[in-house]
Amino acid sequence: MKRDKTTMPQYLTKVLEQAQDLGPGLYRAMVFHDRTCAIWRGGICDCKPEVKIVPIQDGGSDGQR
Repeated sequence: MKRDKTTMPQYLTKVLEQAQDLGPGLYRAMVFHDRTCAIWRGGICDCKPEVKIVPIQDGGSDGQR
C-alpha cells in the first residue's frame, strides 16, 4: 500500500526534524507510544508519542536486546 499524508504517521515529522542535525553514522529512531494509543490495538497512532534518536554503537550494540 502506498502511503500518503493521510496515512503517514504524524510522529514521523518529529523523527525527520530530529534527524536533520545528525552527523554521519547509524541511528535508531525510538518511538514511545502512550499506553492508550490505538497502535497497540492494530489502529493508526492517535497519541503524541515521545521520539528519541540514539546512535548505534560499533558492533550494533545500542542497548537493545
